[in-house]
Amino acid sequence: MHVFNRGNRKMNIVRDENDRWRFLTCLRFYNDKTPAQYLIRSYFMFLKSDNNLVRSNLTRSGIFEWPDNENEQRPIVSIIAYYLADNHYHLLLREIIPGGITEFMRKLGGGFTMYNNDKYGESGKVFQGSYHARTINTSEYLQYVDAYIQVLNALERLDNPLTAQNKPNLDMVIDNPFSGLGETLGYRNFEILDREIAQSEFSLPKTKEEYEKLMESVMAKGGFKKVLGKIAIEKRQEGEHRMIW
Repeated sequence: MHVFNRGNRKMNIVRDENDRWRFLTCLRFYNDKTPAQYLIRSYFMFLKSDNNLVRSNLTRSGIFEWPDNENEQRPIVSIIAYYLADNHYHLLLREIIPGGITEFMRKLGGGFTMYNNDKYGESGKVFQGSYHARTINTSEYLQYVDAYIQVLNALERLDNPLTAQNKPNLDMVIDNPFSGLGETLGYRNFEILDREIAQSEFSLPKTKEEYEKLMESVMAKGGFKKVLGKIAIEKRQEGEHRMIW
């Protein structure tokens, strides 16, 4: 399922690097059967200090390691892809337990809102209502949504989205820790993604070259707007991005 949401009143949901890292840790730690209140007490207290969130070496996974003194993680969803922008996010989720997506999104929305309001001394909503979701019912469509989330969203925020060979600048996307592509391709491991079943059952790309071919296929069919439809890109604010594919 493709899940997405943006900031309340189109405002940013993350304001600095620490907020971005906090959102990723929420993706990592809220994906568990444990009630959210316990997760906050057990796993997030050491993140209270902003200094604990910033890492200069993006291949390190220290803030994403599951605590040794806790029970083994019991995921409720498989997070197949993610992308975080300043004012919105996209997730590709597969339910593991009945109601898992609803429960995970409740934890994510509530937990990140609590963090934001505590940090900035505010109250009220961070996100624009409940999350939006679209069911994916074909393997081909799943491949397109995966590339749309992890590749296109990051490319559109680059000054040079294409290489000299007129190919998507995937190296720059891989370097962006707030796109899941680097973890997908094995350049880092934040232990957020779980792509094994989706890759085996639905032939999701596993290499940079496969993503390049998929992007070329989308372009040949008229671009993401045509193959995914209006709903998949409706979260974009007018004039905010340029559609390069």
